[in-house]
Order: sequence, then structure tokens, then C-alpha cells
Amino acid sequence: METEKPINVEQRLEEIRTASIQANWREENGKIHVHLSLPHGCSIEGYLDPQIDGSLEMFIAHFGVMKELQGSGIGVRLLRAIISQALRYGAQRTYGEITGSGALKAHKKVCGEENLSFLNTVTRRIENTSYTKTLSQLERAEERQAQSLGLISKSKFGVLANISHLQTEQFEDIDERNSFMIPNREVVEAQCAREKQTYEQLLRGK
Repeated sequence: METEKPINVEQRLEEIRTASIQANWREENGKIHVHLSLPHGCSIEGYLDPQIDGSLEMFIAHFGVMKELQGSGIGVRLLRAIISQALRYGAQRTYGEITGSGALKAHKKVCGEENLSFLNTVTRRIENTSYTKTLSQLERAEERQAQSLGLISKSKFGVLANISHLQTEQFEDIDERNSFMIPNREVVEAQCAREKQTYEQLLRGK
């Protein structure tokens, strides 16, 4: 029986460091999605999510870095990339479920701790907790190799990041040459306006 070859971490990190982030945009169920990837399964994915007040969020649906490669700045690079795309289309916030301590640390490094809030993903209400407390709970849960996150469930709580203070010039270029589509900002703005208009009509109808 052939044994598996050990992973050459340094070689993989070098391949990632020298690679461009590949962007693939697509439309699915009325939402504009973007998948950003680096070699060896490192990727982040989200979609532009118009809000009832006419503003725009980028919902981060997936954020993953191979375990052996974590702690090397790949997650920060991917998060910065998706934030650059969110800003490009006028988003003021990103939002996503808490996936682990590494993802939370990346949010702090890119957005600043003061710009993070923690929400119940069901009610969308801000919870009375802090970055330090949340990180501590995540790290304890990971040490126990638990599937849940102790008092904070990863399926129930999310992190909302204000990105309005960031500038697109702070981020690297992204390769979109192989993307299925390139969204038009005017189309995205029209979606936000329709979402607000629909909500206002519902209020008037009550």
C-alpha cells in the first residue's frame, strides 16, 4: 500500500506567495457572487447583499485556508481581497458567520477591532460580547477539538465589520481574466435602490 507523501509546507507557501488571487464572479438566485482563490484550496467566497435601507453588504459565505498553512497571512490576504471587491461596488460592511479564531484574527487585522460587532445570525441583533471574549471562547473550543464554539455557536453568531473607512488603493490587484462575468456597479446600485423601494412600499401598505 502506497503511503501518502508529507506535505511540503514551505513549497506550498512559496507557490501561494507568488500567485495572483483569481476572481470568478457569477449570478445565482438573484445575487452576485464572487469566489476568490489561491493555490492549494485557499479561498473565500461571498455575495453582494442589498439591505432594506438601500445600503450594501458583502456576505462572506465561505472562508477557508488549509490547516497546515494557517498562521502565514493567507487568510488576511484573502479577506483583504474580498473587502476590496466589496468596496469596489459600494459596500459599507461585510458580514459572515464566525468560522474560527484565525478568521476572527484576520478580521481584526484588516478592519480593526473597533470596527467589529457580533450579531445573532438569526435575529441580526448585536450581542453584548467583545472581540477578546469571543476569541477566547473560540480558542478554548479549538483546543478541545470541539465542533461547537462553547457559549457562542458558529451557526448562530456572526461578525459584522464596518469597512467604510478602508480604501481600495490599499489592496492588491486581482486577476479576473477567467471570470464568468464582471458586475456593473450601476446594476448593483439599482438592486440596492429596488430593495429599499420594496421595503418602503411594504411599510406604506401596513
